[in-house]
Amino acid sequence: MRASETPQDWLSYSGSFLSQRYSALSQITPDNVKNLEQKWVFQARSLEKFEVTSLVVDGVMYTVQAPNDIVAMDAATGRIFWIIAATVCLPSISVNGAVTHFSALLTDRGVSSQGAAYAIATIGATALIGRLVTGMFLDRFFGPRVYQTMLLMSGSGIALLSVAHTLPVAMIAASLIGFSTGGEADITPYLIGRYFGLRRLSTLYAFTWTSYSIGSAIGPLVVGRLFDSLGSYRPATIQLLALPAFIPCVLMFLLPRYADRDASRPPAILQPFAEVPAANIPQ
Repeated sequence: MRASETPQDWLSYSGSFLSQRYSALSQITPDNVKNLEQKWVFQARSLEKFEVTSLVVDGVMYTVQAPNDIVAMDAATGRIFWIIAATVCLPSISVNGAVTHFSALLTDRGVSSQGAAYAIATIGATALIGRLVTGMFLDRFFGPRVYQTMLLMSGSGIALLSVAHTLPVAMIAASLIGFSTGGEADITPYLIGRYFGLRRLSTLYAFTWTSYSIGSAIGPLVVGRLFDSLGSYRPATIQLLALPAFIPCVLMFLLPRYADRDASRPPAILQPFAEVPAANIPQ
């Protein structure tokens, strides 16, 4: 009834009860419309055909996807994707900063070179286990919560590494980092597929791992620079390195539930064929 008072909203099929499909917003004009650029994409999870007029209320865009799901998103930012991208980028600063300097950090603390080698090998071994276990968890639990668990393990492992003066402590830290890193790598494409579908999976996955590469470059450089400035790997420095791994744990609470696939319809391959008596089959 009062759609004209909030021109930034689109409250009905035609914008208002006047059905004029007219917006009073003036930021886009005939002169600057040619400068519009795509900022984000929402890819429907379903491949079925559907048509919809999205509604916008208080900056939240509401739309639907087949078979009968309602989706709400930040109309200005495409928040879901950027949360996932940040969740990939920030932990890569922590993990790659720690793993790149892992051996030097342990020997700086008095652990033998052989012990440091054992710890590094543990990272690789536990990463394999992490991938298997994470897949089992994703089949049973909400993906962002599984991701948060992996991030907590990463951050805890790096924090423990900051006080690792003995081989057993170093092995525990390496196990936490390796297990979580192996799992994190597989959760990202899973979440992209669940939230955005398969049509743009490759493109969005490439964007997220571009952000991973940026973080991977930053972490080792920062830790190396701090070592050159301080002359050693101080515990407080490595503890601060764990912080970027903990931040996404909070961001993941902003991700909405993804709609479950329609469980009422069995897959076509499981649908029984109609049974026809042999006598009724034309010869």
